Amino acid sequence: MDLRSVVGLLDRETELLVELSYDLAVLGMLARSSDTEFLRRGQDQAEATAEQLRLTGLLRAVRSAAIAESVGLPAGARLGELVEALPEAEAETLRQARLRILRALARAQDVAERTSSVLGQKIAGVREALAAVGADPAGVYGPGGGREATATAQILRRVL
Repeated sequence: MDLRSVVGLLDRETELLVELSYDLAVLGMLARSSDTEFLRRGQDQAEATAEQLRLTGLLRAVRSAAIAESVGLPAGARLGELVEALPEAEAETLRQARLRILRALARAQDVAERTSSVLGQKIAGVREALAAVGADPAGVYGPGGGREATATAQILRRVL
């Protein structure tokens, strides 16, 4: 049984959740500031952190499955079930790691909701601006005679 490895992976996931919370908070600040130049970079960073978190979680799940089977639980047993099945000293170590990751997860979810709200407001504002630009009679006409969006509207559409 490699409980130390599972606890280490849980701690790594906790660190990545804290990092993801930070990435999302930065993304929210960039969205609030309307700094579109760095918005994509912030999104890329958050996605990279989320991918590291996903891969670490997969590795932890594999190692947790081995521990679960060693104590007579199904491979897909949850951490809480493992805690209940382990001897007290080992259970306490896993319980503490589980509590740390649950706190970090709650924080990440809170930051994600706030960031999502800010981004949703920004997207709604951009859509309203696009609607106004699309209704602008100063639009340009293309070679085929059809009306084309102004350069401003084209830029805003690319942002979306």
